[in-house]
Amino acid sequence: MQILFALFLASLPITNWLLEYYFSKNINQLKLFRKHFTAFYADLVLIPLNFFIAYIIQVNIFYIFILFLFSLSLTFILYPYWSKIHNQEKNPSFMFNNKTKKISSAGISHFIFEVLETVILLLFLLVNTFNFISYINFALLFLFLILCLIGSKKIHKKVILTDLIFAIFGMALIIVRLISSFQ
Repeated sequence: MQILFALFLASLPITNWLLEYYFSKNINQLKLFRKHFTAFYADLVLIPLNFFIAYIIQVNIFYIFILFLFSLSLTFILYPYWSKIHNQEKNPSFMFNNKTKKISSAGISHFIFEVLETVILLLFLLVNTFNFISYINFALLFLFLILCLIGSKKIHKKVILTDLIFAIFGMALIIVRLISSFQ
């Protein structure tokens, strides 16, 4: 049963990537998707991370619900902010319809994925048991956060504040969890 859960979690980034590719291609924004370093490349690090997370998180419906509400709220706040940044930079994104300034079908896919993935990562960081797999996941998550910063720099020509906060917050949680695992 656990292997099925692991495969399901690992399939989320794959499914999202394929949907973003498909939707971007359908609206002639595939070039923009390929240019988006974080969505096109960095999110793929989440495949092994999610697979291994299945073996260490403690599934608790109450925690999942609270984290889901938090993640959904955060994503609802961030998406308009990101859209505004892309418009100010005159930097089109595959996640937004560049004519209507509304979220695209690829952006909707990414929105849903981001909400679910944030819940998974927070479950890992906040409610997990420590074992060898935990340390592999800490390394994979740290790599993902570094790639997100690289992606921000490539996309925006600078690291934007939300990406920096996300990376610092994630790295700080990793460090705190690592320290607490040795006590």
